[in-house]
Amino acid sequence: EVVIIEWSSVELAEQRIEMKEKFIKSGYKIIEVSYDEMNAGAAMIVEFNNLKTGGTGIICTRTCLEGFTEDVRKIYNEYFSPIIAVDLKVHGMVGGSSVECMIQPVEL
Repeated sequence: EVVIIEWSSVELAEQRIEMKEKFIKSGYKIIEVSYDEMNAGAAMIVEFNNLKTGGTGIICTRTCLEGFTEDVRKIYNEYFSPIIAVDLKVHGMVGGSSVECMIQPVEL
């Protein structure tokens, strides 16, 4: 299980420490993204079960994927397979939205 977070969005250092400890105790892997990556949509993704591998994949916008640093891209590739990037540039500019607003996961 993974948590994607941009820490400067949590104002108080005490809260950041407390959150980080709770995530770690709960067994979550923390993926830290930068402010620029967050603005590119690094956390606005849809996760899905990959029945072929038994793991999970993600769907994100192409803008999101292109906004990742190489380090974050490596981490995403480690935890998610496949990563499907869709081009929603016009929708994002006009509607200000992301892939998570366009696709709703359905439990099967």
